[in-house]
Amino acid sequence: MTTEASRLADTLTDEEKQQITQQHDKPLHVNYWETRQHVNDLIKQSLEVSSELPTNLDDLLEELNTISPRWLSHHYDAKAKQLVHSINYEQFLKIIQHKIPLIFTHQYKNGILYTGKNWEEYDSKREAKEYIKSACIDEIETVKLYSKLSNPILSKIYSYVQAGMTKEQSIRFDTKNYANFSNGTLDLDTNKMHPHTKDDYITKLLPIDYEGSDEGGLVYDYAKHLLGDEVQTLSEWFGYMFFNDMATMNNIVFIQGVGGNGKSTLLRVLASAFGEYASGYSITQLSGREGDRYLDDLATKQANIIAESDPYITENGLNLIKLLTGGDPIGANPKGKKAYTFTNTAKFIVSANYNLPAIENEPEFRRRFVLLNAGSPAIANMQDPLAFKNKFSMDKMLNDLPKFVSYSIQQAQHALDNKELTILPETKARTEQWLQSTDYVQHFTDMFIVPITGMYGVSRPYLIDRFNDFLDTEADNRMTTQEFTQAMNKKGFEFEPKPRKGSREDEPTVDDPAQHKRNRLRNYGYKG
Repeated sequence: MTTEASRLADTLTDEEKQQITQQHDKPLHVNYWETRQHVNDLIKQSLEVSSELPTNLDDLLEELNTISPRWLSHHYDAKAKQLVHSINYEQFLKIIQHKIPLIFTHQYKNGILYTGKNWEEYDSKREAKEYIKSACIDEIETVKLYSKLSNPILSKIYSYVQAGMTKEQSIRFDTKNYANFSNGTLDLDTNKMHPHTKDDYITKLLPIDYEGSDEGGLVYDYAKHLLGDEVQTLSEWFGYMFFNDMATMNNIVFIQGVGGNGKSTLLRVLASAFGEYASGYSITQLSGREGDRYLDDLATKQANIIAESDPYITENGLNLIKLLTGGDPIGANPKGKKAYTFTNTAKFIVSANYNLPAIENEPEFRRRFVLLNAGSPAIANMQDPLAFKNKFSMDKMLNDLPKFVSYSIQQAQHALDNKELTILPETKARTEQWLQSTDYVQHFTDMFIVPITGMYGVSRPYLIDRFNDFLDTEADNRMTTQEFTQAMNKKGFEFEPKPRKGSREDEPTVDDPAQHKRNRLRNYGYKG
């Protein structure tokens, strides 16, 4: 055997070597049935001539068993006076386990199958069992034995194999710091590529190739045009989106600029790197009535890129932001599924024109929130907008995106070494100014809440209506009674829960002072 042939032989399974040796260019089932018929004929002839079995029957059976799959063996049945076969169910199970990369775990109870590049979960256990059954039939048909087996035997094979295959294994998925691209898997800790392998246990497959590059290419140039030197922060954050980590850098990045300057185009290009693993859920959606449904989907994402910022973020939303950006466990209770907890790894980029949500000016938010300035003018106002659009067409940027992915991952690795994003002084000052200037409840109280002579002032329903008019936002985004009460309480204001009258002296600032009303604001009225 030549060296090359020896090397090839080492890559074959024992069954494949056996088939190559025994088939002599004939399909396995042809070789099997010819040999089986030959043994049968010798047995029949021997019995007819001497009424005895062939003296070399053991050798003949060994030859037949050698040609057969490992789960199939043969012997002479004296009662039936013929050659019969028997099935080793344990061996059959082992062959199916080797043949199809399908496993069940506590997390993936419906079964998860390796596709050749990543693992994908079945929608139902029934589908997985049907796949196992098909694999059993295919294996039986390697020797064209399916039509020879009775239904009870077939059912026993299916049941045995399905029971063995569906036992839950203690395997965890997506635990390694890997990014799975179309052309291979990138080890994010070493920045080295290796071929796809089922042993990486990765569920996500990104829709683009990885192309090593020290330059960001056309996408970098476009982001630089929009952001200036703040492109460094965006590059680090975009690269960090590929990491299975949210505990090191707990940020949420906003990009603010005039409408029509190309922010949305940049975000669509960035989101395309993640394909189905990018979402665009607002904080209002994630913390609202159907929040569990959105959180359930967010648990599978790597990027959450929001095309328009929330005009207002509730206290529940702010608390959720802390969990989403802090590497903390988050509870999800989606309809039709069991409640569970997950750790979010989907990083947020939020686009905004002028209106930014009101965020409490707390240290946690000052540390988390980053406001980048997309200071470029609207494309329509450029001297030659057509030339600009041609240079930075969507197709060209998508084609060049792998370079920016590679460049950004390298930048993110440097940021992770420092355990923080590179944030320019002007970025910090802008973010600080935003957080200080968007406490709308504080603005409202500073402008409209005034001391009164009596103890019981403006009623809460009246005050909430005035506040929501002040916000000038859609009804769905308005502050609820509970949220408004909590925000006012934090600022030292109190509402009297019992029905109380106001003082006629305070009539210009107190609604219906002569009537008993619940939840009047103590010591303060509203001066519109």
